[in-house]
Amino acid sequence: PAEKQSIQFAEIKLSGLMPEGPSLPGLFGEVTESLNKIEERLEKATNDDGIQGVVLKIDNPIVKLGTIHEIRHAIAKVRKAGKKVHAQLETAMLSDLLIASACDEISMPESGMLLITGLRAEVGFYKNLLDKLDIEADILRVGKFKSAAEPYTRTEMSPEFRQELEELLDDQYGYIVKTLAESRGLTEQQVTDAIDSGPHSAETAVKVGLIDAV
Repeated sequence: PAEKQSIQFAEIKLSGLMPEGPSLPGLFGEVTESLNKIEERLEKATNDDGIQGVVLKIDNPIVKLGTIHEIRHAIAKVRKAGKKVHAQLETAMLSDLLIASACDEISMPESGMLLITGLRAEVGFYKNLLDKLDIEADILRVGKFKSAAEPYTRTEMSPEFRQELEELLDDQYGYIVKTLAESRGLTEQQVTDAIDSGPHSAETAVKVGLIDAV
């Protein structure tokens, strides 16, 4: 009789804070997974002939857009080597979906939620606190679009600061929509509509084309 052949998949979990460089152990000795470590594990899976694919469990990693781009690039290398990468989501944010969309397929349990609602930015202002402490910030501002000092000298955004922040968010949003459209085989309008109608249950996430299976 023919021998049974086992299929080996590497399982990698992305969660918590993911710094781009090496990190020190925490209070109880735990070590935070760094971007470099994740990239090393994906590269090892790429080069290991005994590994047929990767199961990527994505559980709300705290990452910047630059880090997401690096992880997507590492996933692309695994796929280029002819190995499948399967993403598993549970309660997922927009950053989770951006990483998952670089994979061959995305699944989510029936109880899962895709919490995508767009982008937001929040700025704290400290002038009232400084006034109560009788502290005056002494800052030299040069030009209209120099907003770094505003949280210490104002109680709300200047029109220039708001415009600057809105343009930054628009650029990031445009990148996100374009990336998801290309990765999921959708139009940019379909992606925009899916975000505007979010959040989604696992079932509706399949219907709008953002994930593949429940």
